[in-house]
Amino acid sequence: RLCPTPATTGTDWAHLAAAGKKLGRPVSMPVFANTDQGFADGLRFIYQQLDSKRPVIVDVTDNRMKNGGRKNNAHTLLVVGYNVTSNQFVFKTPNRPAPGIETTTAAEFKRKWFSKGDSHMSKGQTGRPLIVVRGN
Repeated sequence: RLCPTPATTGTDWAHLAAAGKKLGRPVSMPVFANTDQGFADGLRFIYQQLDSKRPVIVDVTDNRMKNGGRKNNAHTLLVVGYNVTSNQFVFKTPNRPAPGIETTTAAEFKRKWFSKGDSHMSKGQTGRPLIVVRGN
């Protein structure tokens, strides 16, 4: 195992960064503001990375019912593509059977792409984080 986080508890992004470094694939981790402008800036960055054949890891939050109440549930996805015509994004998710592909609209992605600081690296700040693997 590359990440020491126990299964089903979420993976701290510090562990993902350490795993990348251990594999000789260092990462960069920009965070965009959780605002309309931050989303627009983040999308431009994601498009540039995908157009350069670099998938991007994002942290999304979904508000779901659990034990009779609403709970924010964080999840990490790999952005592998986009379709400008249909205004959709293509994700690979570890929570689905192989090949683990799902799509979502840009509007839905905007609603879900934020993190409330689940990683100790975020210092408790809400933002739109992503990870880009550098190198070949």
